[in-house]
Amino acid sequence: MEQPKNKKAIIYCRVSTKEQVDEGNSLTTQEKACREYALKSGYGRNDTEIFIEEGESAKTTNRKKLMELMEYCRKNHKDIELLIFYSLDRLSRDTNDYTTLKAFFNTLKIKIASCLERIEDSPSGRFLKHILAAKSQLDNEERSLKCKGGMIEGVKAGRYVFGAPFGYKNGTVNGEKNIIIDDTKAHFVKQIFELLATGLYQPEAVRKIIIEEGARIGKKSSISKQYFHNIIRNKVYKGVIDSFGLGEIKGRFEPIISEELFDTVQTILNKKGKRKSTYKIDNPDFPLRGLVVSEKGHKLTGSWSKGNAKARMPYYNFKGLNGFNTKRDVLEDKFKSYLKDFEFKGEFAELLKDSLSINWEHRNLSNSQLKTKVERKIAELKARQQLIIDKNLKGIIDDDLAKEQLDNIKQEIVALIAKMKEYEGIDNIQDVLNYSLNFMQNLVTEIGKLKIQQRKNLQWFFFPDGIVYDGNIFRTHRTALILNTKMTSLCEKSSNVDRTGLEPAASSVQTRRSTR
Repeated sequence: MEQPKNKKAIIYCRVSTKEQVDEGNSLTTQEKACREYALKSGYGRNDTEIFIEEGESAKTTNRKKLMELMEYCRKNHKDIELLIFYSLDRLSRDTNDYTTLKAFFNTLKIKIASCLERIEDSPSGRFLKHILAAKSQLDNEERSLKCKGGMIEGVKAGRYVFGAPFGYKNGTVNGEKNIIIDDTKAHFVKQIFELLATGLYQPEAVRKIIIEEGARIGKKSSISKQYFHNIIRNKVYKGVIDSFGLGEIKGRFEPIISEELFDTVQTILNKKGKRKSTYKIDNPDFPLRGLVVSEKGHKLTGSWSKGNAKARMPYYNFKGLNGFNTKRDVLEDKFKSYLKDFEFKGEFAELLKDSLSINWEHRNLSNSQLKTKVERKIAELKARQQLIIDKNLKGIIDDDLAKEQLDNIKQEIVALIAKMKEYEGIDNIQDVLNYSLNFMQNLVTEIGKLKIQQRKNLQWFFFPDGIVYDGNIFRTHRTALILNTKMTSLCEKSSNVDRTGLEPAASSVQTRRSTR
């Protein structure tokens, strides 16, 4: 090949790990092969520029020397004709990144050449290049799977196998790779949690305090709101690893703060109020508490009292109303009789089945629309990711800012993917219908099997305004449509009854006399 006048070649070499030396991919091997290729191609001048990347992966284009190479090409593209590298996987192991880089050099009219893959610049040759790039990506992804398996085993053994979070640094514990406390930053972590635990500071105020006191991720990078949020939610600081869906695993490294301090802060952040109380609002011993009120609005509560035999007995009473005190079992038996009138029998059961079926169809249609909306949002975020990468490659956005923005977008995408699972349908609809039908046919028995929170939620769904008890009978002003006995007469009068939902509907005052 005859070298064009005033044109030259440049060389790019890369290794990611020391092990690659044994694979014949050492920097010396690569440089020698690239220089020989340049010489045979007519580019033998001593001023050939060479860019050497050490210890960098080809998974992304965010590599220091590659960035320098691209900037050099932007400024000197009129003098450069050829970029030489040892093999395609030295340039990129991702087909999308390879395509982006190829387009970049094409724009500058710079050809690319591989020493190992001697492929001509023709349609079939270009196709083969993409195949080789795809193969490199496949190899890389297979390595990633093996690496992930090793990481999972490490986590199970209590080792933190990721990049050290703020306050720690990567090191060795008992001869194994793990994290160790970074004394220059760990005191900031303690300060963060101690300030939040007082309940006097909002997270943003604490973030500003530690920044003013000199807390930094790196020498220049400040702590962003998103990064700070990750810190105050990270269980690693109490000595726990929670990753890969394995649940909480006790880490074999020193925690920076106590479990008690971490959990206290989480309670405050979740706005759960005071710590655990001996008084249980949702007490399984008194499932009617809160639902039932007196005629004057006194709320029903429950407690245990000692009888003459000093045995503890459960009683219901109304707060602030003297003279009403009834045994728990007596009142609950009355409630069961009241509830039994709402059980579906005969044609009621078929009506319920039809209603649930129609409601399910409407729900799935709505979920499909919501899922499409979330998918569009994810696509928009991925487009923003690519835009940030492009700006970073062109030098418009520096590496730190690009990383922060990409991390924020990644968090949004993860949250949206989790949300999309909420809109997925259930295939075994017939099983769901059968269960629902059986539940409403045996309402008294089935509601008694529920956990206390599930039972109370269902009771409030059935009776949105609660239930009034006058010492003799129960009554309510409104029930959920599914319990409204007027549905029977409506069904008999017209075959065009609207049964598209199970939402609560207003009705006339309904009264059920209960057996004593």
